[in-house]
Amino acid sequence: MNKKRRKRSYVGVVLLSLFAAGGIIALSRYLASTVPAQSHERSAAAARSESVELWTEPEHFEAESESTAPEEGGETEAEQSFAYDELLAEEEGLKVYRIHGKDYRAILAVIDDARRLYVETLDGYGGYGLTLEQLMAKKGAILGCNGGGFEDLNGEGTGGTPTGIIMVDGEYRWGGRYGEYDCLALTADGRLITGRRTGEYLESQNTLYAICYGPALLVDGQIQEVYATQLEPRTAIGQRENGQILMLIIEGRQVGALGVDLVRLAEIMQELGAVNATNLDGGASSAIFYRGELLNRPNGRGGMRPMPSSLLLAPAKEGSVE
Repeated sequence: MNKKRRKRSYVGVVLLSLFAAGGIIALSRYLASTVPAQSHERSAAAARSESVELWTEPEHFEAESESTAPEEGGETEAEQSFAYDELLAEEEGLKVYRIHGKDYRAILAVIDDARRLYVETLDGYGGYGLTLEQLMAKKGAILGCNGGGFEDLNGEGTGGTPTGIIMVDGEYRWGGRYGEYDCLALTADGRLITGRRTGEYLESQNTLYAICYGPALLVDGQIQEVYATQLEPRTAIGQRENGQILMLIIEGRQVGALGVDLVRLAEIMQELGAVNATNLDGGASSAIFYRGELLNRPNGRGGMRPMPSSLLLAPAKEGSVE
């Protein structure tokens, strides 16, 4: 008799357990069905946003005074027209800033006298190029960025064979007077020429230095029709109406710094006050050095890329490059 009672007790416990488990499962399904699908989507979107969050604006990030008449020893109107995170360097005729926008972060150099800029290139072409740091060391430049394009099949170029045109001290080092090039050119009187030009035209403008890449971003204050929608590291050079040169290096291919496309690059240069501007070689080649220090974070697999040319700044005390 006792055995039958114990057996019935065990059966009762098992049935009660199964009933409780079924109730829990049913309750879970009911609760899940009451949660809107949108909340799941928002959670997923939030997770994605957190993993690739772009540069956020710090609380101290404020624009400079809007006054157009700078105090004695203060910044010029053009310099007051943009905000910056940090003034990295300042010396005669040069200021270097760390800046950012909602969709980019960058290094910006503002150079007062365009006549201090020059193009440095290789002694001979066809072999291996030099890194930006090595090109700067040839004549003791204090600031520099990557220059014109070069043959780079499958991203494995040696940096020793340029494309387009290179002019140094008014003489052709690559290309010729009858070719037409997307160029950056500097004249003897400190003007920046952008756009698609022939060597013959550059000669007529008393051009001292020229390199080739492109496309032009701004010509006479107008944004040009540009292509390339990929977000990439970029290098751009521009000139304000007051003659100041802007050297801009956009970081990219990094968490928090994806890069920009060419349309956005043109907009940024215009926002910074450029009236003429052009795109230079970008991607893993984008780099800026100041007095031996690399200021951005290039993303080349093997470190600094070799290249055939660079745009450099001579020390102010020299006034010009010998």
